[in-house]
Amino acid sequence: MSQVLAEDIKTSRVEISFDYNRADRDYANNQFAVWIEDLDGNLVKTLFVTRFTATKCWKSRKETLPTWKEKANISTLKKDVFDTISGATPKAQQLVFTWKENSSDGSSIPSGEYRYFVECNYYWEDTVLYRGTIIVGNNTDTSKAVTHFSTENAKDYALIENVAAKFIPSQ
Repeated sequence: MSQVLAEDIKTSRVEISFDYNRADRDYANNQFAVWIEDLDGNLVKTLFVTRFTATKCWKSRKETLPTWKEKANISTLKKDVFDTISGATPKAQQLVFTWKENSSDGSSIPSGEYRYFVECNYYWEDTVLYRGTIIVGNNTDTSKAVTHFSTENAKDYALIENVAAKFIPSQ
């Protein structure tokens, strides 16, 4: 989803990437969120959430993206926040989401260890949570996420695969 721009070369960044394979089901699927937390479990920044989840289904479909909804405290978010973090459900492709600034003040990402998450809703309560850690500092760091399935049925789908993160220090 994102491109590396000339100004990014000078800015430290974390890139979270994965293969996205849209499901052909006609209902209750294809929803996902990508976010960063500190090691204490506090939400640092939501990088992306599908617009349908952000605007409609978070109230009517309690089983959709339950971990992200709780972390984001979604019921308190204002429309302008949703406009910044949400987008249309993409086509099948490899996606890359970039975190390059502190969410509170726009400053550089503070050094330290962070957790990254990708949560997706395969079908109703069949969700998968991908979780990994990434170290932000002076050196490049890479990580592959661990997969957690909400149900046995969730193992049968391949909506999102190969979730990984990379920290790239400024040059």
